[in-house]
Amino acid sequence: MENVGLFGGLIYMVVLVLMIVSMCRIFEKAGKPGWASLIPIFNHCND
Repeated sequence: MENVGLFGGLIYMVVLVLMIVSMCRIFEKAGKPGWASLIPIFNHCND
């Protein structure tokens, strides 16, 4: 795992951004604000 390099880091960042965008869209479709998906406690406790 030490020799992941630039390409591995780039892939990791792309996957991370994709996950954040998809969670925001899911929250917006559910009628919640998209930014709420970024706050760990808030997105589980807010009904």
